[in-house]
Amino acid sequence: MKKDAILLSKNDVLNLKNKQIAVGSEGTIYRVGNGVLYKIYHHYSDEVLFKIEPIYDEDGVNIANYKTGKKEILKNNTLRYMNEEGMRLSREEALYKAIERQKEIYQTFLPQNIIYVDGRIKGCVLHEHKHSLNIYKLDFFPFRYRLEILKKLLIKVQELVEHNIYHIDLAQRPNKLSLNTNILLQFPNNPQIIDLDGHSAIYTEFFSKEALKKTEASFAMLLMEILTNMDLESYLNNMAVEGILNPNELENVIIETIMQASKNRIEPLMIKNFLHNELSLDRMDFYLNKLSRKINL
Repeated sequence: MKKDAILLSKNDVLNLKNKQIAVGSEGTIYRVGNGVLYKIYHHYSDEVLFKIEPIYDEDGVNIANYKTGKKEILKNNTLRYMNEEGMRLSREEALYKAIERQKEIYQTFLPQNIIYVDGRIKGCVLHEHKHSLNIYKLDFFPFRYRLEILKKLLIKVQELVEHNIYHIDLAQRPNKLSLNTNILLQFPNNPQIIDLDGHSAIYTEFFSKEALKKTEASFAMLLMEILTNMDLESYLNNMAVEGILNPNELENVIIETIMQASKNRIEPLMIKNFLHNELSLDRMDFYLNKLSRKINL
């Protein structure tokens, strides 16, 4: 056990109740002062039961990915840290290794410390980004401003990737069930990446092409949604299931819709790259700079 770990009792956690600021799928967040947050996990175990709702097709057959009698499955609910052999580390070891990575990261706050409750690992310490709002509030800001925020955010994503840290849930849009987003906009114009302590992040000892692809797909979705002010993920899902057009016609309709939503600022090739999962971080950097030059002409 690290000497600087936070050691709490169950009573200490109960006394944090009036400091609670959020509840997520993994844990409860408490503000303890001086820009410090405690995240206390719901479970001690590295695996927890998730309830899975059935999804029925037109014939009444359950087509959900997971089908069990109780509609519950056991899933990993810990930080994903892969060692040199690609083996997933336990929550405790993974968190300690993630905390160590902060020495190499200057643009983003990683988990800051580990919390033990009655001697068992039960949470982590996070940095609080004060005076911030969720990234999707950018819908109300000018296009030029949105571009600048996305360019700053891309630099932070690139730094994480360069150190084999892959955030794969950057485009988490708020909904009725969860108001959380994984990108915050800290006043006045500093985007901050959060949720690097749970299932939204993958840490590896070496470069992972598969994890990078997931990061790029997630950031590409966020980028396109911010530039168009569209709930693009829902729109694409709806278009895919309607099945009223052949693939080429469908793609043309989608490209035209996205172009109109961006007031024809986004060129068709960029949209096509997005639809075919070809928007790499480098290519997104190219397009963002091209858009910046275009609006400054």
